[in-house]
Amino acid sequence: PFIALNMAAIPKDLIESELFGHAEGSYTGASSNRVGLIAQADKGTLYLNEIGDASPAFQAKLLDVIESGRIRRVGENNTRKVDVRFLAATNRNLRPMMRAGEFRTDLFYRLCEIPIEIPPLDERKTDIPALVEHFVRQHGTANTDRLYRQQLRELGELLARRSYEGNVRELKALVKRLLLLSDGDLARALELAAIGGANGEEERLLDALSETGWNQRAAARLLGVSEATVRKRIKKYGLKLPETES
Repeated sequence: PFIALNMAAIPKDLIESELFGHAEGSYTGASSNRVGLIAQADKGTLYLNEIGDASPAFQAKLLDVIESGRIRRVGENNTRKVDVRFLAATNRNLRPMMRAGEFRTDLFYRLCEIPIEIPPLDERKTDIPALVEHFVRQHGTANTDRLYRQQLRELGELLARRSYEGNVRELKALVKRLLLLSDGDLARALELAAIGGANGEEERLLDALSETGWNQRAAARLLGVSEATVRKRIKKYGLKLPETES
């Protein structure tokens, strides 16, 4: 099994129950036995996303499990042996956090037995064409037409010339905007990318519409223009309400 857990999403008072599970009647609301995430990952992997956001209480409990290889459900006295591979990820620099006492040094070195550092996207530009193709396929506009394949390659090469402070998320958002603005027409998306259309008036309008659920009046307030201007620009750029947002 592969179990994923977001550190920042767990309320402090539910840490033990989420990690270890609980027995029926162990606390108010515990109407049945519950298997914790660590037990669910037994003989598999527990992926700890954003480990840098883990609370001190979570860090202490996690270290105990890694050290002992055993868990105890809330409301029970006996412990259970588990065999779990822990995989942790973070976009934060944990070393300054350790010096500041915000992240346990002992936990860091237990988790960091095999470190894998992923460089910023700007340091691996050769990955960008493949990522662009992946995001285009996610949008559902891919096909095997020869002209399409050429346009897709050109789009990847063009976007690889840009800088991405926001890394892969920024690239993904850019590709999505280009496809939305072009209504899935890859030739048009390529034109927009070439002239910077994805960063101009069209993008600001699309962002405002997306943020407001395509409410034209609310989008007009965000942009500081009249509702009539918003309607004119929607018509001008041929924007349509995406099916995924309808």
